[in-house]
Amino acid sequence: YGFDGEPNFRGRYVLYWPHGYDETAKREKLTAAALMHRLSGIRAKLLAARSQRKQPQLDDKSITAWNAMTIEAFAYAGRILGDRQTIGIARNAATELLKTLRNREGRLLHVSRRGSAKLDAYLDDYAATALAMLELERATDERQWRAHATALADAMIEKLWDPAGAFHHAAPTVTHLIARTKDLYDDAVPAGNSLAVRALIELVQLGESRYLPYAAATLRAYAPVLKQAPRALPYMLAGLQDYRRYALAENVPPPALAKLPDTADLLKVRARLDSATLARGRQTQLVVELLIDEGWHVNANPASLEFLIPTAVEVSMDG
Repeated sequence: YGFDGEPNFRGRYVLYWPHGYDETAKREKLTAAALMHRLSGIRAKLLAARSQRKQPQLDDKSITAWNAMTIEAFAYAGRILGDRQTIGIARNAATELLKTLRNREGRLLHVSRRGSAKLDAYLDDYAATALAMLELERATDERQWRAHATALADAMIEKLWDPAGAFHHAAPTVTHLIARTKDLYDDAVPAGNSLAVRALIELVQLGESRYLPYAAATLRAYAPVLKQAPRALPYMLAGLQDYRRYALAENVPPPALAKLPDTADLLKVRARLDSATLARGRQTQLVVELLIDEGWHVNANPASLEFLIPTAVEVSMDG
């Protein structure tokens, strides 16, 4: 267990297995069976000693997007391998997700612990769950899963679509975030917009053509990132590959704009001069104050992405 060297952590030993079983058996002049028998006694003593310590806290929450990606993987594996048991695991998990991670009105939520769910779902929650439902339909031939997928896609568009292109990560009702952001790259898990693109394309391929403008507009919005740093968005590139593999139209007009909120109700502008009178040749400071409703923001200037509209202030004076 590594005791024959120097202490490896703050003057103490963190136990580890430095050699393979076969090599260790040869070093100890034991058969493999004798080594395993000896180790069983050692491990029992280690476990007994460890059980006397204070146990670390357990992270036992359930996150919607992570569970959905697992469900999709199980359903896919079961379908490809012809393993009905694996498909059954996916079906049971999906049923539990839809039962536990939705509120009484059927709205998807983000996280649950010990049967209690909270927080409005984020983009990756909606998109990953839609993908899981579609894979379950392929694996089971049960049409109710597609119905869940389309309902999730509709809710995702209603709550998170940005007319400037692509989806926001969170809805305006999520007030603990200071801004409505969009992930610019895939990380340990795919970005929300990468998941959304793939989910929408799969629905279009199944005949749900109303989702095509949203998939195309999202890909256009991310085109600068895909060109400059394609390795940053491998999952979205896979979605783009599906888009072209299905021979979907690339000159699709953007989605029709829904009725947008009147900005007069969301943003108010106040301006004042630091001097009561103006005189030729004398500088005067103009102070502009933006009063923005909670849950909304304005873009920087210059904007961080090409598809965002930078905020500009124009001043006109009579005389």
